[in-house]
Amino acid sequence: MLLIGGRASATPIRSRARGQPEPGLSPTALAAGRRQAWTLATRIAFRHGFPRLVRRCPVGYGFLLIDLPAPAAPPPDPGALRIALWWQLASSSGLFTAPRETVTPLLPAASPLARLLRDPDRPFAALRAALAPPEPEIALALLGQQAEAEDWRDVLRLLAVCRRLQYGARSGGGDLWRRDARQRG
Repeated sequence: MLLIGGRASATPIRSRARGQPEPGLSPTALAAGRRQAWTLATRIAFRHGFPRLVRRCPVGYGFLLIDLPAPAAPPPDPGALRIALWWQLASSSGLFTAPRETVTPLLPAASPLARLLRDPDRPFAALRAALAPPEPEIALALLGQQAEAEDWRDVLRLLAVCRRLQYGARSGGGDLWRRDARQRG
């Protein structure tokens, strides 16, 4: 969620004059949104023991996960929440929707995650085989019942920031995954 005028905004800002969406994000707003997304993702990862797996990224949503966390046993293992949050951060970072040719060069060459994503045929099947994601209903239950309130708030804020970045890029005709001279950090 980007702070605009002292208020948090998770929805597109509308022009007061015409009720139309504002044009795309300015380079400054894009950089600020990316910094905010990276900060939120890092806070979540830090609280769950994998802060070194989150890296700042100059394109996309401002951060990427660069490797896999240690595996966990099935719920009710406390590690299951960590795995659910890793998958949430991976999804929020655009890891599954960004062009692979843009993302894989940003990952360390020795990373098992990079190796899995470089699989030409079925990269996400290989990733799911290496680190099984929780079923959606289990992930929601873990987040809703086991996550601390601070984690829940940060996940929701992260989703709002990423949505705003995506909407702003789309409405401005930009590409979050292409860095141009106007974009900063």
